[in-house]
Amino acid sequence: AAKRPDGTDVVVKVLHRDIEKSVDSDLSAMRSMMKASRLVKRDQDEVEEVFQEIRDRLREELDYYNEAANLEFFHTALKDLDGVKVPTHFPSHSTGRVLTMSRLFGVPVSQFIEDSTEEARQRAAKSLVVVFHEMAYKIRALHSDPHPGNYLFEPDGTVGLLDFGCVKRLDAYFMADYARTGRAGVAGNREETLEYARRIGAIKGTNPEAEELLWTLCDIMAKPFRTDRYRCGVSEDNLHKKIQAIAPQFIRYPQIQAPRECVYLHRALAGVYQMARKLEFEEDFGKLFHEYADHAIGVAEGRIQE
Repeated sequence: AAKRPDGTDVVVKVLHRDIEKSVDSDLSAMRSMMKASRLVKRDQDEVEEVFQEIRDRLREELDYYNEAANLEFFHTALKDLDGVKVPTHFPSHSTGRVLTMSRLFGVPVSQFIEDSTEEARQRAAKSLVVVFHEMAYKIRALHSDPHPGNYLFEPDGTVGLLDFGCVKRLDAYFMADYARTGRAGVAGNREETLEYARRIGAIKGTNPEAEELLWTLCDIMAKPFRTDRYRCGVSEDNLHKKIQAIAPQFIRYPQIQAPRECVYLHRALAGVYQMARKLEFEEDFGKLFHEYADHAIGVAEGRIQE
């Protein structure tokens, strides 16, 4: 952190020397480990797609011109969203290896939970959930590094978003089918859910056991969206335990795949869910989801103009 001559508080981010070599070395090791997936009969095209997605996002994080562009995009796209702040950058003091941006103030989530009121915690959690839906279903660009350290919380629950090096852009037609998959899952329509899951590449071939396992996962994830009020982080909120219980089974079914588009989408979703659990957020998730899903579908069908 520093100050400009005019008194503006700024943060200067500097890329470490030779970090590119370190990342390339890590990627090489990751690729070797992922190739070992042959031992568990994973589809090699799927493995390669996932690797390429991770590689592309990591390399983007090493380009501060790219991060500066991301900052300006999100600052503009989210400027009217209540309770959320995004830094701006200073082009005159930025390069491909140095990024100078405005400083956001606040505390980490652990301190915020300790010091804040219930009202502030609910407001902060609502902002996190809403901004995820805004990014995924409307602007189709995700802040994809949901590490707790990338959020700052002000006393009133305003949330500052940090680190826009890792951003996933999403296709309008993919997000429409993703929304249709979720909508069918919330409605409890197994066959329609699986039909759209095929369209987004989450399942291939015909295997009744694989289909049943994928539906079980969708059914678990749909639970918060099927009730008027759902509270995260309490004893009744056991989604993560149920998912962990069935997770080892997925390795046996190469028909169930991880679409490239979902790698960072689900990473961001899981991060938001964990933050909502920490903050014990209570909301009508179904109402919120359907509003955004309908928007995404409307855009793809040409009924809604952006």
